[in-house]
Amino acid sequence: MRTGILAIALCAAAASPLGAAEIAAPYTITNGSRIDDPIAGLTGDWQRGRTLFFDQNLTGCSACHGSPGGPGAETFDGSEEAPSLDGIAGRMSVGEIRLWIVAPETIDPNAAMPGFFLAGQRTEAGSPLINGPWLSAQQVEDIVAYLARQKTP
Repeated sequence: MRTGILAIALCAAAASPLGAAEIAAPYTITNGSRIDDPIAGLTGDWQRGRTLFFDQNLTGCSACHGSPGGPGAETFDGSEEAPSLDGIAGRMSVGEIRLWIVAPETIDPNAAMPGFFLAGQRTEAGSPLINGPWLSAQQVEDIVAYLARQKTP
């Protein structure tokens, strides 16, 4: 079993709208295929994850993947470059879903999907998460919780 540990340093102001950010959020990639443990030991909330999934200004997930369990799911024809996520939890473990969100290039170096938990993604001078990842550890876990509910298409 091969594992790697990556630490992501978050630079956040105390008044962050996301709450107090972690100083470091380590995670372990197991066998190059999954992150078994929740980042920072956080528990995701599927309802917040659903909101994030459909937030085109923050994640854009549904623009590429359609709308599993949401508006438009029944009309998604898969014509986007990304696969439908309907039934994703029946095809992937929670750890595999988590790794696809955090660092998809680990699984597929040619993946068009960006990683959402990489240092240096926030470059706006006024951002409380400047030089931090696009999503907080909590937001990643919330989206994982939402997708983990998508068991049948």
